[in-house]
Amino acid sequence: MCRQFSGKLFGRSGVCGALLAVACLGFASDRGIAVFFGRSTIIFPKAIRPFRSQTTVLVPFRETANSVGASVTRNPDGKHVTITLGANTIYFEPGHHGYRLNGHHQDMRASSEIRDKHLYVPIRLFTDLTKGRVHAEIL
Repeated sequence: MCRQFSGKLFGRSGVCGALLAVACLGFASDRGIAVFFGRSTIIFPKAIRPFRSQTTVLVPFRETANSVGASVTRNPDGKHVTITLGANTIYFEPGHHGYRLNGHHQDMRASSEIRDKHLYVPIRLFTDLTKGRVHAEIL
């Protein structure tokens, strides 16, 4: 079993983790990706599923934000998005690698993508927003 945390894959064993992660990459697209908020599985519509881009899991933005109870505001310029959950605020521009979490610059290591008119973002955005409560597991 492999898990996706903040853009990196880890296996159960420290010594075999790299080999296990490489083995899981080959099967990830065949078996799917489960996304969790705490212990609860986030359910996505069939047409809007998380996917893997190299070693980063990208999740549907709007659906994930709704599932964790975050409020989303698109700024008037149409380019920037603000997500707020409790005391945490993320400000980002779709298509860019960086974002601001509570005013501090962070790097997602991958940019967001638009597929079939849906915005997908690296799961790290929600992992940081929820203080580690959002994670994915490659099945």
